[in-house]
Amino acid sequence: SDSAEFVAVLMGDSGESRLDALREVAAEEPARSGLSVLVGCAVSGRADEALGAVFLRAEADLSRGRDGAGPAPAA
Repeated sequence: SDSAEFVAVLMGDSGESRLDALREVAAEEPARSGLSVLVGCAVSGRADEALGAVFLRAEADLSRGRDGAGPAPAA
């Protein structure tokens, strides 16, 4: 794709606030560098959920964002 993509695995009680901080950085990046950053996320509701399952949901969320992002702006 024409964007930066990343997956972060966040554990612990402050996962949502850390995710919000990552989203904020991603939202600011186009103005700073012209680079579009897409974020896909998934939150596990169970402590015993397999990490792979959470990752696959985050990857699917990223794909939906990529599909809806449209073409990258001209450089």
